[in-house]
Amino acid sequence: MSLAPAEISFVEIPRPGQGHTIAEEAALLLLQGIRGILVPSPEQIEKAVASELDTNPSLAAVNEEGTVVGTGGIQLYEIDDVIKGGIVNMVVTPSERGRGIGTAIMSKLETAAARAGAQEVFGQQHPGSLGFYERRGCEPAMRPFVRGNVLVKPIETLQPS
Repeated sequence: MSLAPAEISFVEIPRPGQGHTIAEEAALLLLQGIRGILVPSPEQIEKAVASELDTNPSLAAVNEEGTVVGTGGIQLYEIDDVIKGGIVNMVVTPSERGRGIGTAIMSKLETAAARAGAQEVFGQQHPGSLGFYERRGCEPAMRPFVRGNVLVKPIETLQPS
């Protein structure tokens, strides 16, 4: 599978107040895809932008029409003097799944984590995410610093560029 359709571009999610709707569209996708809120209120979207997207470096996959069709971010942790990159807010709109968009986002986030000196990346297991992470070389593991099960990929499998 290719890393993403040619008509998809990737942009850093702008910070709130910069006059962009990409952050709001990404928050809407995040709330619908991960939180299961089908019709989020403007307040929920604003809170998600402020609490989720503004605190973690995040990417948006944008189609030719300018619509956000996927998102993901990386949060760096230092645990026992080891840097670990947590994949956060990873979601692709259901109609675009299976086209390589999630794989491309994950690859970009892994590269960012490797550049930041992370020795592993991990993604928290959500319904439907197990197969996605396992296909990308992650293995189930328990981590005491996050809630629930995570899937981990050692940094030696990452290729910073």
